[in-house]
Amino acid sequence: AITLTHLYFFLKYKKSLIPLLSIFFTFFSIYFLFPDIVQDYLSRVYSGANNDHRFDLMNNSLTMFLVNTKSILFGAGYMISNPHNEVIRVLSNSGLFGLLSYILYVISIIFNI
Repeated sequence: AITLTHLYFFLKYKKSLIPLLSIFFTFFSIYFLFPDIVQDYLSRVYSGANNDHRFDLMNNSLTMFLVNTKSILFGAGYMISNPHNEVIRVLSNSGLFGLLSYILYVISIIFNI
């Protein structure tokens, strides 16, 4: 049964509930139209959450970065590793100087310098 509290909550938060409900109904519509695709996607998400492969890649890249002073300043070399994290990739492959130039490059793109 709908009480006054439910009605008050709906009227007070209806602007935030409408996008949430539209996302909910969109997801279930896609699920009912294409169940195999949604099941495949969800299985990849859940299997990715259970393995530590990406964590190991990031850990190995950071370990390569911290080997010596040369690798900290200049990196270990171009595309020695790909940890699936852009900042860690630039840091381990190009060092602090490469990370600084990468940050300046991204800032110049964002602010159209």
